[in-house]
Amino acid sequence: MRTKELEEKKNDLEQVVEKLKNLNSDLDCFAHICCHELKEPLRTISAFSTLALREYEDKKVEGVVECLKIIKDGASRMNQLINSVLEYSINGLRTNSMKFFSANDMISEVLSMLSVQIQEKSAIISYDKLPIIYADRLQVIQLFQNLITNAIKFNKYPKTPFINITSNIKDTFVEFQIKDNGIGIPKEYHKEIFLPFKRFHSRNEGSSYGIGLNLCKKIVKNHGGSIKVSSQEDVGTTFKFMLPTQPIN
Repeated sequence: MRTKELEEKKNDLEQVVEKLKNLNSDLDCFAHICCHELKEPLRTISAFSTLALREYEDKKVEGVVECLKIIKDGASRMNQLINSVLEYSINGLRTNSMKFFSANDMISEVLSMLSVQIQEKSAIISYDKLPIIYADRLQVIQLFQNLITNAIKFNKYPKTPFINITSNIKDTFVEFQIKDNGIGIPKEYHKEIFLPFKRFHSRNEGSSYGIGLNLCKKIVKNHGGSIKVSSQEDVGTTFKFMLPTQPIN
């Protein structure tokens, strides 16, 4: 190839890189704006739920206190998530808090966080005795939460969502498997669902996969692992991903 052609290709590549940098900067700015705007109504929700709890905690009004506690807890978790998004937009995913954690404890916490969705869909979730992993706790909780939420959400009524979580030790990693009986993912999307902002629509109106799965991939990759999907429409979906059981070099 001639020197002139190489120079033109180099210039084209540099222009693409510059456009990507500008796009990334715009997305970071957008994330900052959204996060700061979301924090204000969250503070209002948290403040008024606290006041309401003080008012009703000593009064035996059936269900009210429990609902207020769920609202307050949800606002607190959302605030943590917003802070994580802000940190991610600035620094990317980091693993400063890598420690040994019980995967069973993480799953229990995630199921508690998703208790409302589970009850609404009458979802049945089972899991084995899972191993100890070496991970960033908040990131892995977000990983499990995203995948389990999808498994609950993408299910065709009136079918009862069944979700099974298993694990298999492989050297210094453990392979987790989250299997559901949901609507499935069309085969043509299997290679694309982990791309950012990539969505698809199934026969369930409004069903789509967005940035959540891309975040899952980033979290798994950040821990030195990999994630893959197998799925069949109207049968279900299985996500498999690897996480370390000991410090990675």
